[in-house]
Amino acid sequence: MVGEMERRKCRRLTIRTDILCKKIGTVNDHNFICNSVNISPEGLLAESSSHTEINAGDIFNIEMDVPPQNISDIIAGKFWAYGKVIRVAEIQPKPGKKHIAFQFCTRPHFEI
Repeated sequence: MVGEMERRKCRRLTIRTDILCKKIGTVNDHNFICNSVNISPEGLLAESSSHTEINAGDIFNIEMDVPPQNISDIIAGKFWAYGKVIRVAEIQPKPGKKHIAFQFCTRPHFEI
């Protein structure tokens, strides 16, 4: 993979913290907790072991607290945004775990 050109438009920051995801447009509560893998201005990648049904196209309110001491040292504080699920993929070789790729539908909000 050395020498391959990066296809992504935005650089990702590796930030590991808990994320609260609340599904929009459901009668019943459809909330779950997952962990962030990385974040960019356009979206984030999360890891979940939740058995909640999550499908591409679902919209969630995403909330997370980024601790002051994190690997990026660029952002810290409370963060929230609406995110659309664009991909759900099983993590190999970790059965029961999945990666969830969210694309932000709104500009992320920060409370510092």
